[in-house]
Amino acid sequence: MSVRVERPPPTPNLLSSATSLILLQLSSRFLTFFLNQFLLTLTSPSTLGAANIQLDLLLSTILFVSRESIRSSLIRNPHFASEESCEEKDRRKVDELHNLSTLPLTRGIAVSLLLAPIYVKYLSAPSLRETDSFNLSVSLYVLGACLELFSEPLYLRSQAANDVSTRVKAEGFSVLFKCLSTLAAVLTLPRLLESRKSFQTEEEFEKSLGLLAFGLGQTFYGLTTLFIYSRRFFLRYGLRETLKFYRSRKTVRDYQGDDHRVKGKVDGLGVSKVNYDVEAKSLSDAMLLQSILKHCLTESDKLAVAKFSSLEDQGGYALASNYGSLVARMIFQPLEETSRLIFSKSLSGLTGRSEPKSPVDPHGDGKRGKGSPPPNSRQASDREISKTSQDGDMDTLVGQKGVGTATFKRSLDILESTSNLLSTLLRSQILLGLFFVTFGPPLSLPFLYALAGPRWSLKTSAPSTLGTYCYYLPVMGLNGLTEAFFESSAREKDLGRYKKVLILASLFFVGVLWLLNSRLSQHFLSESRIVTLFPGKDSQSVGGGEDRLVLSNTLSISIRAIYCWDFILKYFRSQIENLSSSIPSEGKGRSEGEEEMRIKLGRAKDSVEGVSPFSVIPSKPVLTLFVTSFLVMRWSETNLLPAKEVLSGYGRIQALKSMSNHFGIGVSCGLICLTGCFFFERKALMGAMVSIRRRKA
Repeated sequence: MSVRVERPPPTPNLLSSATSLILLQLSSRFLTFFLNQFLLTLTSPSTLGAANIQLDLLLSTILFVSRESIRSSLIRNPHFASEESCEEKDRRKVDELHNLSTLPLTRGIAVSLLLAPIYVKYLSAPSLRETDSFNLSVSLYVLGACLELFSEPLYLRSQAANDVSTRVKAEGFSVLFKCLSTLAAVLTLPRLLESRKSFQTEEEFEKSLGLLAFGLGQTFYGLTTLFIYSRRFFLRYGLRETLKFYRSRKTVRDYQGDDHRVKGKVDGLGVSKVNYDVEAKSLSDAMLLQSILKHCLTESDKLAVAKFSSLEDQGGYALASNYGSLVARMIFQPLEETSRLIFSKSLSGLTGRSEPKSPVDPHGDGKRGKGSPPPNSRQASDREISKTSQDGDMDTLVGQKGVGTATFKRSLDILESTSNLLSTLLRSQILLGLFFVTFGPPLSLPFLYALAGPRWSLKTSAPSTLGTYCYYLPVMGLNGLTEAFFESSAREKDLGRYKKVLILASLFFVGVLWLLNSRLSQHFLSESRIVTLFPGKDSQSVGGGEDRLVLSNTLSISIRAIYCWDFILKYFRSQIENLSSSIPSEGKGRSEGEEEMRIKLGRAKDSVEGVSPFSVIPSKPVLTLFVTSFLVMRWSETNLLPAKEVLSGYGRIQALKSMSNHFGIGVSCGLICLTGCFFFERKALMGAMVSIRRRKA
C-alpha cells in the first residue's frame, strides 16, 4: 500500500489556534464567571435547573444533530478549503462540497420543528409547563439555535481557512453578550412586568421571568455569532458574494453504466441539479447516527436528571456541572476542537488506513463498490499517474511498493509530529486529571460555600455532585482527545464498528446505574467506607442520585476512550508497517539514502510507541506525590472540615474561617504536586514540543 502526501503537516501553524482558543476561553469564561456569580444571587435553584438542564438539553440536541456530522466530514476534506484556488477539473467536487455545507441550517429547522413540540408536550417537567413564559422561552431557545446554525456555512469556511481570529471574536463576544443580556433581563423584566405579578405567586413570577431572561440570553448568543461571521465575510467578499455561500449550486453528472464521471457544466450532458459529494455525504450520513448515539451518551446524566429529579435538584446539579465543566470549557473543548482540525488536515495527506473510503474501494479491501468506475477506466488511470508523479524528479522509487524518497520522508514527518503532539496532549491531560481527582472532591464544599453561598452549598446536592464530577472530568478530557483523532482518521467501516461501541457504552451506563440503585448495592455502599468517594463527615457516598448518574457516565465514557485509544495505536502501527514494507530488506544492496530512511523510520517508531498508555503515564515521583496528597486531603476532610449541620449554624465569615485549615492544607499539597510536575515532567513535555516545532523549519 502506497502512502501519498498532499502537503507538509500543518501542525505548527495550527498550534497557535489552540493557544488562541484557550486564551479566548480563559478571558471570556472568567468574565462571565463573575457575572454569573452575581446572577446566582438573583436566580432560584428551580429556575437554574429549568434553564441549564431542560432548555439547554433541547438546544444542544438541535445543534448537535444538525451540524456535528457535517463538520466532521467537511473538515477532513482538502477540497473544501481550496475553492478559490481549485482547478476547473475539481470545480464540480468543490461545488458539491459547498452544497453539503448548506445542510445544517435546513436540517436544524426540521429538527427544531420536530423536537420542540415533542419536548413541550411530552418531555418537559409538568411544573415547568404551567409557567407562563415556558412556551415563549422554548421559542427563544429554538430561535437562538437557528440563528447559530445560520452562521454555519461561514463557520465551516473559516475553519477550512484556519481563520482563528474570526472564531475567537465570535465565541468571545457571543458568550459575553449572552451573559450581559441575561443579567440585564433579570434586572429589568420584573419592573416591566410588575402588573402581572398579582396573578402569580412570588416563586412562579420569579421562575417565569428567569426562564424568559435565559431565553433572551440564548437568542443574543446566536444573533451575536451570526453578526460576527457575517461582518467578517461582508468586509472580505461583499454582500453578494457572501450570500452565495448560502445558495446551493447545481452540477451536472453524465451517467454511463456504472461510471459516474462528471463531464462538466455543459448543456446536453446529463441533468443539472443540486448534488452532494458522494464520499463526503456518505461519511456524513455514517457519522450522523454515531453523533446521535454519542450525544445521548454524553448527555445521559442530564437526560436522567431532567426526567426523574425535581427542578430544585436539577438546579443543584446544574450549578455543580457548570462549575465542574468550567475547566472543560476553558481548556478541554478548545484543545479537542483544535486537535481535531490538526489531525484532519495532517492525516488527510496519508492514503492508507486513514483515508476515507471512495466509491472505487468503499471498504478498503480492494473490492469495487457499486457504481464505481472500472479499474482500467481513465479516472483510475489519472489518479495513479497523479500519485506517482506527485514529487517529480525528486522521488527515487524504492522497493516494489513504489514509495518515493521525498514522499517517504514527509510521511514520516507527519506520523512523528502527529504522534508527538498527541502524546504530549495525553500526558498533559493525565496530569491535569490527577489534580482534579486529588483536590477536587475534598475541596468542593469550601469552594461552593465561598462562591455560591450557603443556599447552594448547604441546601442542595451541588457539593457532592461537584466532587463526583471531578472524577468525570479527566476521563472526559482523554475521551475528547482520542475521539478527535478517531473522527479525523476513521473510515466508514471503522465508524460502523464504533456505533456498536457506543451502543455497548449506553447499555453499560444503564447497567451500572441500575446496579448502583439496587438495594443490595445501597446496603453495601452504606456499610463500606472503601467505596465511598468522599469519606468526609458530611460526604455522600455513591448512594446520592446525581452522584450515581455522574459515576455511571464516567465508567461509560471510559469504554469509548479505551476503544479510541486502541484504534490510535493500531492506526499508527499500520502506517509504520506500510512504510516499512516499502524499504528493501537486508542484503539487497541498500544505498546510503535507504539507510537514512531506516534511521528516520526507527525514530518515527519510537514516537508512535510514545502514544501507548504506559508511555504517557507520569513518572513515579509525581505519582507518589499525588497519592500522598490524595490521602492527606481525605484525612483533612474527615478531621478538619466541619459538617454541613455545623456550618449552617455559623455566619458566613465564621464558616469560612472554620474551613481555612482544610483549605490551607489543600493549597500546600497542590503547590508540592505542581513543583513535582515542574521538575519531573518538564523534560518529557518540552522534548515532545521541541520535536513538533522542529517540523516547522
